[in-house]
Amino acid sequence: MGLKLNVSSLSFSYGKRKDAVDDVSFDADKGEVIGIIGQNGCGKTTLLKCINAVLKPKGGVVMIENENVLSMPRKDIARNIGVVSQHSMIIFPYTVLDMIMMGRYPAKNSFESYNTEDLEVVKRSMAETGVEAFAERTIDELSGGERQRVLIARALAQEPEILLLDEPTLHLDVNHQFELMELIRRLASERNMLVIIVTHDIMLAARFCDRIIMMENGAIFTSGKTEDVLTSDNLARVFRIDARVSYDERIGGLNVMFIGKSE
Repeated sequence: MGLKLNVSSLSFSYGKRKDAVDDVSFDADKGEVIGIIGQNGCGKTTLLKCINAVLKPKGGVVMIENENVLSMPRKDIARNIGVVSQHSMIIFPYTVLDMIMMGRYPAKNSFESYNTEDLEVVKRSMAETGVEAFAERTIDELSGGERQRVLIARALAQEPEILLLDEPTLHLDVNHQFELMELIRRLASERNMLVIIVTHDIMLAARFCDRIIMMENGAIFTSGKTEDVLTSDNLARVFRIDARVSYDERIGGLNVMFIGKSE
């Protein structure tokens, strides 16, 4: 039986402001790629931070295999959940190898040294993300697409069951966007991981996600299979855009074409 993530009646607010996340519930399993979409400020990133226990919800619960994430030690959360944030701050020019080796920290006891097993895990993560060729280069020498792959490799080195990605294709060239999403799709399948992606790119979500959670004003407007959620009516309602959605045999999935603003 695969890992089960259960988000139940989750709510979170910043101070006295209206809830940034409002009564959100969904289940997810290993092997799925789930996209979370919605307009700016609808609560997508806040939801990810609640799932990862970076933020403590004011109501509801996040369960991993029937265990509340808030009751789990931080290292245990990191063993289960890998995160690639939208704004990952990298101040010191570490080498790529050193950056990815940091992902082994949750598996180590205090003052315990890295060993051969850790190096093997890191090498596997590097091979899967295609970053072996620049292992000795420093992170500040890399392009945006290369850096994103390194950050994903670092998360994979934690050997998590769940991978959370916040706008992973932001600021990447189109070819690198496709390359990265193909990598994510492959990792979900080969590692049998649950991958949850926050994205503004509806076209990529249509192409690579099994299911979509469409949010509006902190709540789930609708969710389900990608072909059921990404409809012209839903896109007009939530994004205020006129779009044509159709099945494209060339890609074996949905194609979304934007016409303009909806009236």
